[in-house]
Formats: sequence, C-alpha cells, structure tokens
Amino acid sequence: MTAVRRVSRNVSLTMFGSIFARICFLVAGIASARYLGPELYGIYSFAMFFSFLFATLSDGGLTLIMTRETARDTGKASAYAGSVALMKVGLVLVSLLLISGALALMDLSPLKIKAVYMAAAANLIYFYGLTAIGIFRAFERMEYESVVLVLQGCVLLLVVLAAVYLEASVLALLGAVL
Repeated sequence: MTAVRRVSRNVSLTMFGSIFARICFLVAGIASARYLGPELYGIYSFAMFFSFLFATLSDGGLTLIMTRETARDTGKASAYAGSVALMKVGLVLVSLLLISGALALMDLSPLKIKAVYMAAAANLIYFYGLTAIGIFRAFERMEYESVVLVLQGCVLLLVVLAAVYLEASVLALLGAVL
C-alpha cells in the first residue's frame, strides 16, 4: 500500500470513528440534559467537568510518548505499554488524591461528592484506556481505533438511553456512563 493510500485510509477511518462517537455523545448529552432538568444536569455537568480536570493528569502525556517511541521501534511495544500502564496506575492514584483533597476543601452536598467520584471513575478509566489507542496508532492500525470509538459511542448512547427510559437517578446515570 502506498503512503498516500495508507494515510488516506487511516485518516478516513479515524475521522469516521471520531465523528460517529461525537454524534453518539451529543445525543446522549441531549437526552441526559432533557431528562435530568437544570438542577440535576448541573450536578452531572459539574461532576464530569470537575473530575475531568484532575483525570487529565492521569495520562501525563505518557500516551503520546509511548506512541512515538513504539512507532520508532515496534519490537519494544509490550515493554512500553507495560511501563506506561504501570506509571498510569500511580498517576491515577495521584489524581484520586487530588480530587479527594479538592472535595474536602469544598462545601458540597453528599450527592455532589458521590457524583464527582462516579464521574472521576469514568474519566480515569477513559484516560487509562488511551494506552491501547496509542498502541493502535503506533502500528498504524486505525481500524481498531475506529472500532473502539464506534463501540464506545454506541455503548454510551445505549446505556444513557436505558437509564433515561428507566427513570434512573443522576448517580445511576453517571454509573451508566462509567
């Protein structure tokens, strides 16, 4: 396969998966907002955004470095992935400690605190999972990344719609996202 065809194929696959997932996330967000109403959706949004701020620390740029180094020497992929996974465990713990510390300094209701921890779990798992996508990118296997994105979008949309249909609480909705 020529370089032009390979790049075109990889860009097309990644773009399709990303756009599809974003549409699913948008529909899930709209359904959540309409179902929860202003007050509960405010709790949901606060929990997701607040935890996301700290969850970004759990990657620490390691996925990008691993992708670059693995692309340079694919024979060391398992060593890089293992090392990054181990380092991310430490960063996840640091993120959880920072979230706990920040929550202790704030005067929040028990519902908001539980919501933040649920959202933090979802966001931390997301950032931890980026390791696999980094490996797919290093080996230029964008079809796997696209499949992951499509599945992620479909599953999220289905569980959110199921939670709305079952008239679940805001914590159950965050659990569905998790």
